[in-house]
Amino acid sequence: VKLYATSEYNCKDTANKTIRVFPELEAAFSTNKIAGCAPLEINVNNLSPIAKIDSTQWIWGDGDTTKTESPGSHIYQNTSDSIESHMLYLQVFSDSGCSAIDSVQITVYPQVLSGFTQDLGSICDSSLVTFTDTSNGAISTRKWNFNDGTVLTNVTDTTHIFRNLTNDSVTYTIRQTVSSTEGCTDTSISQVTVYPFIASR
Repeated sequence: VKLYATSEYNCKDTANKTIRVFPELEAAFSTNKIAGCAPLEINVNNLSPIAKIDSTQWIWGDGDTTKTESPGSHIYQNTSDSIESHMLYLQVFSDSGCSAIDSVQITVYPQVLSGFTQDLGSICDSSLVTFTDTSNGAISTRKWNFNDGTVLTNVTDTTHIFRNLTNDSVTYTIRQTVSSTEGCTDTSISQVTVYPFIASR
């Protein structure tokens, strides 16, 4: 760059300054998903032109950072009752002090966890078993399946009578499935063994 100066007396001078312009940096990445149920695993693919880059930093938006060029994946948690959003940033730096950034918003739906306890695991025919719900999270529906044709919906604690009219012990697999309005689901499984029916003569 040259600066030319001329006074009112027609005196002249010239100043020269060299400006060095470094190559432009570009930060770019892709993800396999931008929304889902917690725990949400996001796979990232660094698309930045690596040849110009000296260092890389991923800012996940949940308090974690990674300085690996290609970290592979990150898991987002959400144990609250509401939807959480995180801005995911990729920052790249050159050894000349230049930088660039790319970002995307990640939406994490609340985690739902099924769970229950039962008072008995082995019973005689026609015995009653009590099931206590321990599920938690932003649950909108619950479904119990007792493996004998009985299905209950939107019930928390419950009881069930199991039958066995065979000559051998029968094991029933009980499933409790919970889900949220966002489509997040979880299932817990337990078993009850029912001894054969005994008829008095």
